[in-house]
Amino acid sequence: MLTQSTLRLRRDPELRIVRGGSGPPLVWLHGMTAPTPDDTLLNALAENQEVIAPLMPGLAGLDELAELPTLHDLALFYDSALAVLGVTGAILVGHGFGAMLAAELAAIGPNRASRLVLVSPLGLWSDDHPVEDVFARRQPEVEELIWSGSKHRPAVALSQEDAVETLLRFANALGSMANYTWPIPDRGLKRRLYRIEIPTLIIGARSDAWIPAAYAEDFAAAIAGARTAYLEGSHMAPYEDPRAFARAILSD
Repeated sequence: MLTQSTLRLRRDPELRIVRGGSGPPLVWLHGMTAPTPDDTLLNALAENQEVIAPLMPGLAGLDELAELPTLHDLALFYDSALAVLGVTGAILVGHGFGAMLAAELAAIGPNRASRLVLVSPLGLWSDDHPVEDVFARRQPEVEELIWSGSKHRPAVALSQEDAVETLLRFANALGSMANYTWPIPDRGLKRRLYRIEIPTLIIGARSDAWIPAAYAEDFAAAIAGARTAYLEGSHMAPYEDPRAFARAILSD
């Protein structure tokens, strides 16, 4: 069973964390979809792991980012939170922007994780396969983009109140990511990827309309010993079949 709690560090903001399950630790750094206790993907991962899934600052309001102006600040903030939680030797898994953050964490805190999985990672730039500018699109268009090419899009039944909250969190997630990645996501990560020395798996989604699957090879070329794998489906492929995704990364 997953629950949500709040962690107070020695600096703002508070960090909300969804956590649960039993087994070796797995840290999930989300992208467009913020964790909730009933998240089907996290519950699938929690069947064999202790899942620790921080909610990115900014989801409750962009003023939460005032003390975290740069991506480096954000990565150090997460590293401090994981230290307080006593997390070492975890499987570190990130999706989209969360993968960019996971790579930064693995570069600055090499003992925090024992294995790294980057799923449809943001953070590099190539004129040969540019990343779509989601920040220039209306919210419904962003939803269609990230699910474009999906084999299965789960139906979600929400109350009116929950639907409004979900839309607000989605909008704030876009705003938070824009703070760190607009106008292009190259924030110098490519100069730090060489520091990652733990086993790394880069997963691309073949029909990803936002972050082309070709970036999996670009990341792998910059990380010693990294391997690549591919999922069928959209940018949201992990959510299309959560159990299959969980098996794929945990049996690797």
